[in-house]
Amino acid sequence: MSFAARVMEVVEHRPGIADRPLAEALACSVQQVNGECRHLENLGLLSRKKGDGEPIGNYPVRQRPTLTVV
Repeated sequence: MSFAARVMEVVEHRPGIADRPLAEALACSVQQVNGECRHLENLGLLSRKKGDGEPIGNYPVRQRPTLTVV
């Protein structure tokens, strides 16, 4: 399983998880998680939101089904 898939799996089970607990869950550095989460956000798979005085939380983006017209 790729690192991105592992990140998404944890985020889907724990929406709003911050980078530090996510890094602990994945046994990696906070820098690795931060970079991957930013990349996943750029791809539209993850949303990073900051609450009032809270660390940035990572949330999965619900994918809308696509309709293909043939």
